[in-house]
Amino acid sequence: MTSRFFKPIQLMKINWAGLFAFLLLSLLAIILVLIVLVQHKVRHLETSYYQGLQEQAKLDEEWGRLMLEKSHLSSPGRVERVARDTLQMTVPQTQQIIILQSREP
Repeated sequence: MTSRFFKPIQLMKINWAGLFAFLLLSLLAIILVLIVLVQHKVRHLETSYYQGLQEQAKLDEEWGRLMLEKSHLSSPGRVERVARDTLQMTVPQTQQIIILQSREP
């Protein structure tokens, strides 16, 4: 009578060389996929880095222009001209100057 079940001896007959080769090939495939993923990440980070450098250069240029504009707008001659022409301000006469005394002892 033939049994449909494996004999315990047949379970012990494992092709160790084939199993070892399969595990090595599987490990190699996983490592290759990870290498590709790391290379992709590095390229993405390099692109982001160079875009950041370009943005920094643009912002530095704009900052320089803004500092130049600030120094032009806050020059004493321009401030005096705007105060006189636009705001109709004048230098006060001596009679118009009031000096306040502080109450601190």
